[in-house]
Amino acid sequence: MPTLRPPEPDPPEPDPPEPAPPGSNPLAHRLPPTAPRRRFGAGALLLSACLAVFVGLVLGSLGTLALQGLSDGSGQGAASGPQTSEEAAEEVEADQSTPLEDAVSACGLDNQSGASLGDSGRSLHLGTEGNEDFSGLAITDVDCVLAELEVPDHVLNQISSTRALDGRLSAEWEGMSATWSYHPSSGLDLQLVLE
Repeated sequence: MPTLRPPEPDPPEPDPPEPAPPGSNPLAHRLPPTAPRRRFGAGALLLSACLAVFVGLVLGSLGTLALQGLSDGSGQGAASGPQTSEEAAEEVEADQSTPLEDAVSACGLDNQSGASLGDSGRSLHLGTEGNEDFSGLAITDVDCVLAELEVPDHVLNQISSTRALDGRLSAEWEGMSATWSYHPSSGLDLQLVLE
């Protein structure tokens, strides 16, 4: 006769991750110095290239049409009268988004507390939550923006190893600069500026 065994107990729940110790940077475990950069496949690169060509063609066509409308004297290219070609070019350039605006949109932070664009899209302030200040972005949101902007590894390493005692730090790279500070109570305060 078979013997009945009591049901086996459920496996224990895994322990939740331990919070970062006070005074340490929560970015440190997300961006280790040896973290590999995100690599995209050939399909993604091809799609990006096609999209860039398409956008370039559309913007080029719009600029050409605007300039043709101005040069034929009809005034249809401008509501306030004839413009010089320089004014028309500035107007077309003003309609293009900046890399900072693109990164904010790509990460879904357009109307989020803790992310604010300034200087016509040429500067971006990001502030994260802290242990005492909960009105900010999650660190994953900052990670997303920095990845979209392709911030160099050496800058990511500097940001991730910042301590409260370090004060405000800065870095510059290809057409962009950043200043930041970190405190466990208030989180990361990061300012990005296009040069």
